[in-house]
Amino acid sequence: MDSDGDGYYENEDCDDLDASINPGAQEVCDGVDQDCDGVIDDNPSDPTIWYIDADADGYGSTEIAEVSCTAPRGSAGNSEDCDDGNNLIHPYADEYCDGEGGKDWDYTIDYNCDGSLPGEDADGDGWNSCEECDDSRDTVYPGAEELCDGRDNDCDEEIPEDELDADNDTIMTCQGDCNDGNADVYPGAEELCDGLDNDCDGHDDIVGLWAFESGSGTTAVDSWEDNDGDLIDASYTNISYAGDYALQLDSEGARVEIDSEKLQMHDGLSWSFAFRAEDLGSGSDWNCLVTYGDTIGYQNAFAICLADAGLAFCTDEVDPGNCLFDEGSYVIGIWYQVTVSWDVDTGTRAIYVDGVETAFDTGVAPEAPVYDTGAFVMFGGDLNVNEATAFFNGQIDEVYAISCPVNATQAAQAAENDAYPF
Repeated sequence: MDSDGDGYYENEDCDDLDASINPGAQEVCDGVDQDCDGVIDDNPSDPTIWYIDADADGYGSTEIAEVSCTAPRGSAGNSEDCDDGNNLIHPYADEYCDGEGGKDWDYTIDYNCDGSLPGEDADGDGWNSCEECDDSRDTVYPGAEELCDGRDNDCDEEIPEDELDADNDTIMTCQGDCNDGNADVYPGAEELCDGLDNDCDGHDDIVGLWAFESGSGTTAVDSWEDNDGDLIDASYTNISYAGDYALQLDSEGARVEIDSEKLQMHDGLSWSFAFRAEDLGSGSDWNCLVTYGDTIGYQNAFAICLADAGLAFCTDEVDPGNCLFDEGSYVIGIWYQVTVSWDVDTGTRAIYVDGVETAFDTGVAPEAPVYDTGAFVMFGGDLNVNEATAFFNGQIDEVYAISCPVNATQAAQAAENDAYPF
């Protein structure tokens, strides 16, 4: 009978329950007699080469002792010993200088088999191996200038913090990594919409923040970049969403005007801000909160306005035919946090109020121009070819301009964090 189906009957098979064991099997190093010759692990297919270790220091010479599964006495599994007659000589052995280690060392012997002698200046930097911490590099010696190479050049037993590459993105701080705690941030990295300066060009995703905290004066200060704006008949109020002050506007022409080349729109643009209305507008009486356009002719790229139908997100011109309306209803005297996102590449537009996306009711917003060289921004009115119109009556606070389309999670974050979405 051949119980294991290996082609050998039980009278010639030494284990007829295991098909890997039979007179024709190949021996392997596993402590089992596969070929049934009565000898375990003889002529295996996977033997180890064992080298003679005459000085029993764990490192063998180049002379082979045996090729087998188990180590014979006086052997090692490597051939790295450069002197197999002295157990003080082998790779990684200690080498001391000037009587260190309690022994008289022969400085003509390479104890650790690294190719250099104790006290030798192998790298030619003027410091021997007993005096410096790495005698294989001529840029490493006591007092050397620290280089941006991730090494302890001056042998003070410390690698400078700016050479550690803590985030393992292969770029060190000394090489320009502006955030060595985040692997998504380094020179040349892809810019993500995450509030960080991913490519270390000195600009994060926020391109403007107007918190209106000066409390007086005729300038709306941009505390993030330098897109300061002019207050036109507008003022400050302590009726604020966050901080001590907010922008006070009326329906008679009060506004803020900002003319800046830095407010550019490339892949997308988002605005995050808070408003408190004293007049909601009705019919043709629109109240525009934020409008964005080019500097020539004040042509709108888009606008966020209060209208009879609620919030309107308009592109090209403030006109019902160019606007998307949300289904919300707003109350006079209540602060609302609004985030508006426009992804130019996909055409996706979204309005989030207090962190929740609103459903568009009517209207189809057409494509609008994208300004790559400059922009004109107005808080509190509509950009018009001839004059500013559609003035807002109420307060605006914590206005962020963001150079990318934010998502729903970031909009929810903005509602929880004084309009900051990241």
